[in-house]
Amino acid sequence: MSIFCKFDRARIILLLIMSLSTTYSFAQLPFNNPVFDTVFVETFDARPYANSTKWYPYYPWGLGNFFSCDTVSAGTGVCPRVQYLAHVDSNRFDTTNRVIRSGVCTLIAKDSLVYGPRRDYFPYPSTECTSLGLGPSWDPYRCMHDYTVQYKYSSGALFSRQQFKYGYFEMRFRLRDWAVSSHNGYSLNFWMFNQSSSVRHSELDIFEIDCTNGKYTNNVHVDAAYDGNDSITYDGYHYWEAPPHPLAEPFVGLSQTTGIGGWHTATCFWSPDSITFSYDGLEHRVAENPDTNKYLIPMPMIIDLGLEATNFCSDIDSLTNFPILWDIDYIKVWQPKLACTTPQSYCNVTASTFDSKLYENLTIGGSGCTANFNNGNVSALGTEYVELKEGVEIGNNMEMLIDVWPCWDGQLIQMPTEPYNPPPPDFLKRKQHPSE
Repeated sequence: MSIFCKFDRARIILLLIMSLSTTYSFAQLPFNNPVFDTVFVETFDARPYANSTKWYPYYPWGLGNFFSCDTVSAGTGVCPRVQYLAHVDSNRFDTTNRVIRSGVCTLIAKDSLVYGPRRDYFPYPSTECTSLGLGPSWDPYRCMHDYTVQYKYSSGALFSRQQFKYGYFEMRFRLRDWAVSSHNGYSLNFWMFNQSSSVRHSELDIFEIDCTNGKYTNNVHVDAAYDGNDSITYDGYHYWEAPPHPLAEPFVGLSQTTGIGGWHTATCFWSPDSITFSYDGLEHRVAENPDTNKYLIPMPMIIDLGLEATNFCSDIDSLTNFPILWDIDYIKVWQPKLACTTPQSYCNVTASTFDSKLYENLTIGGSGCTANFNNGNVSALGTEYVELKEGVEIGNNMEMLIDVWPCWDGQLIQMPTEPYNPPPPDFLKRKQHPSE
């Protein structure tokens, strides 16, 4: 049960709000809701290079191309397939594939030949591992062989140093000079990924955009089994395809001269109960599966270009327009302020002296108290109850959210204490989906 009020003039004498379930409403967006703090902001201001306190300019597991390419072209030493090749700008001062100017970060994909690492996986133990003198890798059931080949394409990427669990994630972006075509063969990706000893694959795709046809998707992937083979013994590996969107194919039919319809905003609201994906203010889909979502672990944010868009089974060809220019205006993250073990009571209080947090329980007003809320924005939240007693007045130009929420157990933002491991070797196969 919740109440969201916007008052010109009203008076509340006594109100008791209690919750009998674990569901709650989200009546205000974080930037309008004072219970939320901005915990991460990147506006790409004041520096022409990637902020080293916030970003790796490459994949921190040390390989730009973390999938094995399909084949190396005979006699050329060139790998014809490249997925997420981001190693070119391995130094944050490089500007070959990532340029920051006037508060905008541009990731640039090029079709110039470049040398980079390739990684092959083999079952462990096996004759391949033995012949190469390799022991088990981060995955105890596989060895991995790293070497260098020449690739056909290069691109830039951003990989956040911090990990997040729960929050409201937002990006504003555009793709320049895009047109509907069957020949583009690349993807724009804003996603989160991590793995641990208990969760082999934890992934949240805030968006994956197939630039061949403008298809916009959101996905959640969880593999809580760590049994060393491709089968999933735990049925928590899920892939959700986006349902029909009110705009059908969101990008198709929009302006093709100023980017994909100009600037767009993508958001993801990840709470303990559900994950809501939105695009330009329109709710795109909601993933409500707490039995699966509970296995998602803290993850960094990853922004990259897929070359080729193997996640959509899409290939680059001679008609693809290079360079590909993806502009990112900002990335922001909000999380609620938690005081879930703190009972709180306010007697004499105003909108300016009230501290909006999620408390264990919350009481406002009482005999002899004056609790006048005018000209402000307040969120009165408790995990057990919110009680408004006599003396409470909600007056002019006041917005007030009164609600009961469960505590966001496990919420955090942190620097990892251990090095990032790369995705599992069958990662691409698991997340691949058709472009139809």
